[in-house]
Amino acid sequence: MLIKRQRLFVDKSVQGALVRRVAMYWIVACWGIFCVLAGFPIGVTLAIGAQDGLTVGSLLYQSWLDFWPSLIASFIVLPVIVWDLLRLSHRFVGPMIRLRNGMRDLADGKQVHSIAFREGDFWCEFADEFNRVAARLEAATPTGGSEQISGTDMKETVAV
Repeated sequence: MLIKRQRLFVDKSVQGALVRRVAMYWIVACWGIFCVLAGFPIGVTLAIGAQDGLTVGSLLYQSWLDFWPSLIASFIVLPVIVWDLLRLSHRFVGPMIRLRNGMRDLADGKQVHSIAFREGDFWCEFADEFNRVAARLEAATPTGGSEQISGTDMKETVAV
């Protein structure tokens, strides 16, 4: 059974960085497209020589008239791209949060249940390896993992 995540932002620092990066890429792409749209006619005009009534300002204005519909269209699509990126990021952010919480519980000496990731998540082998480590630590603990282990005891137990 596939259990869907309920929140859009699972890890605000990682997913926020991804959203900021997409926004930056969008701005750079739009700026680059406009520069090409405006720069080519300006370069040709300067190379050939200005024709009657053509100025750099008029060429920039004409480029803007040609460009703004594409800018609006890309701005409309941008939220869909960001939403899809956030959903995709759940496939690697969610598993890392589950592993972090499991490691935190192990470090605190709490009982840790085996971790299983959702279908389609990345790095499923990390859950298997974590479960092996947790089982080994539980087996190495004298009371079967039910007592609190201090930091120095943990180092000795892990070394076994």
